Amino acid sequence: STMDAVAAGLPFVTVPIAFDQSAVAARIEHARMGRVVKRAGPDLVQRLAFGLSDAARDQRMRAARQQMRSEVIAASGVNGLVAAVNDALTGPFRSLAAPARRYESFPEAAE
Repeated sequence: STMDAVAAGLPFVTVPIAFDQSAVAARIEHARMGRVVKRAGPDLVQRLAFGLSDAARDQRMRAARQQMRSEVIAASGVNGLVAAVNDALTGPFRSLAAPARRYESFPEAAE
């Protein structure tokens, strides 16, 4: 998942196909954590290789991934991640999201 890769500090190369993947890919690129590659075209393998190489070597992207990794690791469980999402929605990423709604905790799933 995306959060697993963030927690590991891995470079992203996203190839959005459907549903919310384009929005997630745009946020990843905006946060300087990776690159977006369009899936259409005969040179997909070359574009993937270039995107991965660029994402892995770019120092600004490496620093952004390390910063986000530290924040995810420092978050305490689901409620800590909810707080981080709330901060992101009211901070630099607010223009990418719908009007923010603050959650005090993550609602438990009904059994």
